[in-house]
Amino acid sequence: MILLVSIIALALLGLLSGLMLGLAYQKFSVEEDPRVTRILSALPGSNCGACGYAGCRGFAEALAAGKIDASGCLMGGRETAQLLASTLGTDLKEKDALAAFLLCGGGAAESQNRFEYIGAPNCKAADALGGGFKACTYGCLGFGDCATACPTSAISMSKDKLPVVDIDKCIACGKCIKECPRALFILLPKKTRFHVNCNSEDKGVFVRRVCKVGCIACLLCQKACPNGAIMIENNLAAIDHNKCKNAGECIKVCPMKTIVEFKS
Repeated sequence: MILLVSIIALALLGLLSGLMLGLAYQKFSVEEDPRVTRILSALPGSNCGACGYAGCRGFAEALAAGKIDASGCLMGGRETAQLLASTLGTDLKEKDALAAFLLCGGGAAESQNRFEYIGAPNCKAADALGGGFKACTYGCLGFGDCATACPTSAISMSKDKLPVVDIDKCIACGKCIKECPRALFILLPKKTRFHVNCNSEDKGVFVRRVCKVGCIACLLCQKACPNGAIMIENNLAAIDHNKCKNAGECIKVCPMKTIVEFKS
């Protein structure tokens, strides 16, 4: 009899608890925007974080709230952006496709080292040790932290220990920018043709001693550009891609071969 009463009491207690939980859920539940569900169904579902949110749900909620536009899903690309815009009944804003470009051409064969590095094979650890082993404190350390961080495998490491970006695969998520301890990546339009492959602000005399392809701020490219698209600032050439008309005069006069050309 005591056992039966105990079972009945526990059953009633469980039933009461269930009812209370159900009432609490109804009272405190937050109604979800139905657009979030529709957006989620249109997304790749990779939860890669390339959009800047922890996962696809965070992106979907932000898009539904109007905090970002439909082109924010970098992994999905233009096709997904068009689908999202159609789902929300909005117009897709046309933007130039971007990609990551490296700001260093000084690989193992072109640049000198200050000392032999023996430690963890990653750029952050190497950079933390005395400012890095390279004589150029702006140069790529070559361990490929950027390649490891890239969610689309758009970055590979060359034999010269420099990152090589596959422009077609790059979705401009910016993870390589965040990962590189020396800020050696920049996002530029994929159609970019001429690019200054250096980030050093050291004076030309020092650059010549430590790197075969570093910018020496000689002013020749600035003088040669017919469109005024190149300026020397802080001992480093910079191309204004809004002014650049791809004349190619800069690459002809650069004595260090610092300016490189990308051919489509």
